[in-house]
Amino acid sequence: MILSKTDLRNYLNEDKKFYQATFADYVLKRQEAYIVRYLYHLRHAEYYLNNSGRALSHRILKGYHTYKMRALSYKLGFQIGLNTCGPGIIFYHFGHIIINGKARIGKNLCVYPGVTIGQNERGEAPRIGDNCFLGLGSKVLGNVRIGNNVVVAANSVVTKDVPDNCMVAGVPAVIVKKRENALNFLNTI
Repeated sequence: MILSKTDLRNYLNEDKKFYQATFADYVLKRQEAYIVRYLYHLRHAEYYLNNSGRALSHRILKGYHTYKMRALSYKLGFQIGLNTCGPGIIFYHFGHIIINGKARIGKNLCVYPGVTIGQNERGEAPRIGDNCFLGLGSKVLGNVRIGNNVVVAANSVVTKDVPDNCMVAGVPAVIVKKRENALNFLNTI
């Protein structure tokens, strides 16, 4: 949760580490530039939402950044609730990505298009740990806890808890690979 300007700077720096958007990318309206702009407005909207009681200017800026974020979300196909994702989120491509506003996600999440992180009929949403990877078209639904360093394979549907340092695949998802040592787990898969 972004509560101060320092938190905001840290989140923005972590989000930009993966992207190498240049001035030419912004002028030519390339994919990375749109994603970086979306993340910029998402993080600012979160900051002003969490600090909106302070001044009228914060409420106005919250509205501005929320408007810009929503306008970009229509272009990119992203629907991400405020205050859901930790720092360092990576979107590899444009595409349909839904993250429910009640979900809680740790730092360094890698997301491909077609991913849905949604609640069940009782309104319970997933909790995802740090350093996770969600493959193309994967779904995480309901009151599910996904641990740290987890890989969810493409087109998998996760409906049950997943422990740390695992790779899951299938419908419904089952553990196909597990490591005891978390060091460089994602790089070895």
